[in-house]
Amino acid sequence: MNGSRDLERRLTDLYADEGQTRAPDRVLEIALDTIDTTPQRRAFIGLPRRFQPMNSFAKLAIAAVAVLAIGAVGIAVISPRSPSVGPPVATPSPTTSPASPSPTPLPTPSPTPAATPLALNKSFTSPLNRISVDYPGGWLVQPATQPSTGVETNFGDPTGDFLYDPVLQDRLFIALRSSPLGGQTAAQWLAAQAVATECPAAGPVTVDGVAGTIGGPCDVVLLVRGDRGYVIRLYTGDASGVAAYDRAWFLNVLATVKLDPASAAGASASPSP
Repeated sequence: MNGSRDLERRLTDLYADEGQTRAPDRVLEIALDTIDTTPQRRAFIGLPRRFQPMNSFAKLAIAAVAVLAIGAVGIAVISPRSPSVGPPVATPSPTTSPASPSPTPLPTPSPTPAATPLALNKSFTSPLNRISVDYPGGWLVQPATQPSTGVETNFGDPTGDFLYDPVLQDRLFIALRSSPLGGQTAAQWLAAQAVATECPAAGPVTVDGVAGTIGGPCDVVLLVRGDRGYVIRLYTGDASGVAAYDRAWFLNVLATVKLDPASAAGASASPSP
C-alpha cells in the first residue's frame, strides 16, 4: 500500500501546517485504517436482518386467507362474464301514479210511465174517424188528418188518431180508425180486418151497445155500426212500466167509447182540456 502511505504523509504534512484546527494524527490514522479494512457493500435500510418467528395462529390465518383468495380467483376465471343465455329481463320502466279518476256521474234513470195508470180524465173526439174516447191525463194526442181507407196504420200515420204516453210514445198508445164497409158485409169486413191487424178474434165484446170482437194475445177491438167499421187498438211494447196497462185497463177505456157517426161528421178533432 505505497499509495496509501504516501497519502498519509501528505495528510500529516497538511494537518501539521494547519495546527490544532484538525483532529490529532492518531485519530486520522485509525479512521484511515478503518476505511481500508471495512468491506464496501450496500445495506438495505429499514429491513431487519432476521424475521421474527411466527406463531401457529398467524400461520393458520395466512393459510385461510390464501385459500379464500385462490377460490375467488378460480370462480372469477370459471364464471362467464356475459349473462346466462335466456330471454332478456325487461327492466320495468318507472310508472307515475295514476291520477285520481274523476267521479263518474250516475246515469239518469229514464222516465217510465206510472206504475198505476193515470185516471181517464180527458176526452178526445175524432171527426174523421167518428169516435170519441177518454184517455189518461198527461198523455198526448195526434189527431188523424186523412180519412182511413181500411188499411192498417202504424204509429204516426195521418189516417189514424193516436193517444200516447209522452215518454214511451210508440211503445204505449191507443190507436183509433174507421172506414166505410165499401160494399162488404159486416162479417166480411171483420174477417178482413182481423187479417190486416194480424190479431184474430178471440171473443166477443160490447162497445157503446154494439157487439164486436176482441183479439186474444193482442188488444184489438173490431166493430161494425151501420155501414162503417171501427178499429180500436191498445199497443204496449217491450218497455218497463207497461204491465199495468193490461186487458182490464183496456176494457175501462172501451167503456168510455162513443160511436156517433152522425154527430162526429161535423165535429172538429178536439181533446178536452
